[in-house]
Amino acid sequence: MTIRTRITLLYAGTATAAGLALYFLISAWLPEPAGSGLLPLAIAALLVLAAALGTGWFVAGRVLAPLRRITGLAERISAGHPHGRIEQPGPPDELQRLAGTVNGLLARLETATTAQRRFAANVAHELRTPLATSRTLLEVAAAHPERCDLPDLTAKLRTVNERGTELVDALLDLARAEHGLTNPVPTDLAVIAAQALANLDPGGVTVSAELAATTFPGEPILLLRLVNTLLANAIRHNRPGGRARVTVADGRLTVTNTGPLIPAELAGQLFEPFVRSAGRTRPAGHGLGLAIARAVVTAHHGTITASPNPDGGLTVDVRF
Repeated sequence: MTIRTRITLLYAGTATAAGLALYFLISAWLPEPAGSGLLPLAIAALLVLAAALGTGWFVAGRVLAPLRRITGLAERISAGHPHGRIEQPGPPDELQRLAGTVNGLLARLETATTAQRRFAANVAHELRTPLATSRTLLEVAAAHPERCDLPDLTAKLRTVNERGTELVDALLDLARAEHGLTNPVPTDLAVIAAQALANLDPGGVTVSAELAATTFPGEPILLLRLVNTLLANAIRHNRPGGRARVTVADGRLTVTNTGPLIPAELAGQLFEPFVRSAGRTRPAGHGLGLAIARAVVTAHHGTITASPNPDGGLTVDVRF
């Protein structure tokens, strides 16, 4: 039976039972009139039951109408129309709350779907670039073999291949970080930062550090990837002879650097995949570093923010 039928039968049964109970209660206190018997009782019971069934069917239909609208909207969304929303007029009751909850879910689903499509398009673009470059190099060499410098061609193809490999590795790191923690162990973030600094190539940038013990459950490999990413960005997006500083204390990791001025509205967007402060044409990086950093921090139930420095550069603050 449908929910409407069950509500109708429940309402009718309850109303009929209450009517009969009331009838017997009144009969017990009033003198029995002449000609009374089971026939009037049966007729009264049938009338009450019919009225209860009709009223119950009508009331159940009105109560379930918003649910039918929600069901219809869900069916339209599953058919490929994700932009619909539920309109539920009336007072702020449970149905209004249900409609608001479903609308919020639909909005988040639409945002996630749009982001996923954009991410897939960006991945395709990033992967197509090294493949197209390799194909062009090989086609030119095949068309003019007499002009082909094999060592030079090999070096160019190796560079293109390494860039493609780095992109795939970055995508795998991003997927792993977004998957969450699998085996967290007590980890000192200061030790992780010291390890990252020991293997760092500052490239002419002066790097300073202030590290205090900060231990919490985490995955050392992912946390090392986080610190390496933030330090690499602080050096890559810096000026010649610039400075970078990393601080670890009280469950907090802060990396700040000098560099070009960054618009405030762009700082928050840098955590999106394939967003670069210098645009998509910048040769260094794939625009995945801070996206991976955010995924690692989120997996550790932390927060990460980026704010531009008044004199240029960026400050990235991570709190666990």
